[in-house]
Amino acid sequence: MNHLADSLIQEFRQCLGISTLHLEVNARFGADHQGGREALRVASLRNPIWRTVSRSHCPSLGGFAASEDSHISVGFDIERRSRIQPHLVARVCPDPQELTEAPSDALWAGKEAAFKALRGPRQPQVLSEIRLGFWQKWNSQIETFQMTQPTSSERPQGLGLIYRDPEHVFSIYVEFISPAQI
Repeated sequence: MNHLADSLIQEFRQCLGISTLHLEVNARFGADHQGGREALRVASLRNPIWRTVSRSHCPSLGGFAASEDSHISVGFDIERRSRIQPHLVARVCPDPQELTEAPSDALWAGKEAAFKALRGPRQPQVLSEIRLGFWQKWNSQIETFQMTQPTSSERPQGLGLIYRDPEHVFSIYVEFISPAQI
């Protein structure tokens, strides 16, 4: 059973503008669940038409985001909110202004998801090279953001979202890829 309701996943699709987004989150994929990591790997590879897959897990949950759309790259992150420490987030946010724009859990999960979506030569060496901004409330449960760094004429536009439940923060980042980059 998916940890996230189908209606919520549909809302994520609308927010990101990606009808082909597949998202599966389950306690059996959690790092504390025996065989959880292998179950997550197997589940995320089960559909051969998925062109992009991103996996994440924390002790209690694991999951993946996938899409068959060849014009996007997806990054996904799940974190237990209580494990995100502001002093660690500050280490990946060299610009102090960034720390005032969003909560620590959103910054951490958003950077993780963006990092995973940037593949190949577009992926920076470290999280601190990614700068997030343009934070907006989509509704009472979902916030959106965009990556403002690394910037390059070759880097396509992307859009990310943050969703929190009482224990976890989830982030999905979708990078839109031009046909020349495929």
